[in-house]
Amino acid sequence: MHYYSPSKNAFYPDALKQDYIDAGTFPDDVTEVDDDVWLEYAGNLPPDGKVRTAGEDGRPTWISAPALTQAQRMTQVNEEKQRLLNQVKHITQLWQTQLSLGMLSDDNKSRLIAWMTYAQQVESVAPEDPDWPEKPV
Repeated sequence: MHYYSPSKNAFYPDALKQDYIDAGTFPDDVTEVDDDVWLEYAGNLPPDGKVRTAGEDGRPTWISAPALTQAQRMTQVNEEKQRLLNQVKHITQLWQTQLSLGMLSDDNKSRLIAWMTYAQQVESVAPEDPDWPEKPV
């Protein structure tokens, strides 16, 4: 069993209830919810485009996710850029060392060039309207 607080939009497991009470962090507005409710709203990822909120009845419900602000969208795009560039670095690091030592095969040199071209394309993605390039094979 779990408890759900609409004011905190959070679940609290029954096994930790006394710990929350002792710490003074157990909300006054909790209601008991069964495991099925907890599993739907906390145990799994939300449905696409939805976020959890407290319904008018005080129980959890899904609503459409609010649109991201321009700043949030820019942050999201920049984080994705960094993730993709880190992936390129991980994939190409050995090849770059081999290239600098003159040990890189022609086949791997072609792959390195393809990945470096991809990295340039990722870097040039416009945050306002991201159009992500395809990764090399």
